[in-house]
Amino acid sequence: MSYQSTAGGGGSVTEVSVVTANGVTGSVANPTTTPAITMGGAGNCYRTIHNASVFILDGITANTFNLPADKSVSLSVVGQSVGGTNASVSINPIYIAAADYPTVGALATKLRVSVNLLVNDVAPTGNFTIGLYPITRPATSGAGGQMIITLGTVVAGSTVLFTAPAADSMANGNSGDFAIPADGFYVLGLVTTATTATSSRVDINATLQMRQV
Repeated sequence: MSYQSTAGGGGSVTEVSVVTANGVTGSVANPTTTPAITMGGAGNCYRTIHNASVFILDGITANTFNLPADKSVSLSVVGQSVGGTNASVSINPIYIAAADYPTVGALATKLRVSVNLLVNDVAPTGNFTIGLYPITRPATSGAGGQMIITLGTVVAGSTVLFTAPAADSMANGNSGDFAIPADGFYVLGLVTTATTATSSRVDINATLQMRQV
């Protein structure tokens, strides 16, 4: 922000302006009389609000999976219980409340799913689709110490598709912006379409991001 004053270092401000820098923009109405400053730009940067990471080895059959927070743990199949003998598997939910991500001035909050997918020397076969899913809990999870979640319909506009990833490939994709869904619990989920090939490995890192636009 800058201003011009009368000569001599004293007196009053005669004009106000805003200098664009570091991603911050602004404009001034009535710069020489009664300035009204409007700031913008900083909210356009994507910020990560949730993360999931996993590796997929060979022999994993096509299914829908919950993505855990730490890739050192195995995949959990949606609808199957985790805990007990699979105690290392995390559900990894996020609670989304629109009130936590309010509109800033005229800028509405948008979400985006961004995904990195890496493949080793062997193509895994099939497609991989990552998206944001609402979750609910059934009445019971079976034996003690276990947990089951049920995925609802994937949030519209949140999916990222990788079609038949090639051997020795690294890819990045994103869903594009989508509106904040209804308040509730969500997970980043993965849908695969084929049994992964012998000796293949796929590493996936997915982030849920936000910005105001």
